[in-house]
Amino acid sequence: MNIESTFDDFHINGNKVEGEVQKIRTRENDEGLPQSIVTKELSIIWEDGTETEISSERTRVKIEGSNSWFWGDDVIEITGSSTHSNSEGTNRELKIVEPLIRSFACKFIISGIVKIESDNGTRTINYGDGTCDGIATVEKNGESREFQLRKKQRFSK
Repeated sequence: MNIESTFDDFHINGNKVEGEVQKIRTRENDEGLPQSIVTKELSIIWEDGTETEISSERTRVKIEGSNSWFWGDDVIEITGSSTHSNSEGTNRELKIVEPLIRSFACKFIISGIVKIESDNGTRTINYGDGTCDGIATVEKNGESREFQLRKKQRFSK
């Protein structure tokens, strides 16, 4: 099943979005597993006139749980890359160098490595060893620190 979305003169909150998103779903890939590939070629023109270009391709494969109706045993493997650039000359490239693993029994990505290269240097995010702990490690310039994934924050009035 293919789904194609084209944005032409589309605005949201005063920002203009142009380009297209294509999603290709396959019941069985070459390994017999359900798969979807999402490709994006977008341009966002912000209210202040600056522009952001986004180009990406992401592949999601259901590597466990496709033979049951219970979604809690599903495990998804995510691969891909994207590039982002803006009219101010800032460029960023994101590449999944070790597949991200998302178990539906956990609300966090549980393993995988993402490398982000930008004008400000290179960062690596390591999502862990498969444990559902909500902790990832970011490394930059030889220094690393842990951080909490999706930690909800409450703001006082």
